[in-house]
Amino acid sequence: MLLRNEIELFENSTNEKVISRQQYFDRWYMIVQDMPGGYYMDAVDLFLNNNLHKYADFGNIDCKVNLITGTKDKLTPPAQTLAFKKMVININVKEYQINAGHIGVFMSTSGLRDIWPVIFSEMS
Repeated sequence: MLLRNEIELFENSTNEKVISRQQYFDRWYMIVQDMPGGYYMDAVDLFLNNNLHKYADFGNIDCKVNLITGTKDKLTPPAQTLAFKKMVININVKEYQINAGHIGVFMSTSGLRDIWPVIFSEMS
């Protein structure tokens, strides 16, 4: 993944928009969030060990559920996200897929342009 990104960056080394966006992302990514040790360990348990079910009763979710996956997401693969659908009794579950990695689900041009406006418009 990293090598592919580096190659794409090299291939676009004269494109100021691509370089500027990468620099912006690099600055954002390097911002470290301080958090207490217990909270950090809960986050590790929650995400690394896929133990979200220990913290929430999914059977009680009675609102619309949007599952957003990134086709290239290595941290939360699409299959893991979509497995959530089996845990909720709600029949109003919608799936969205973005051609991006983990952070790209939230920050990619296509996600911000094509997916998130649809989700937010449906929330209002």
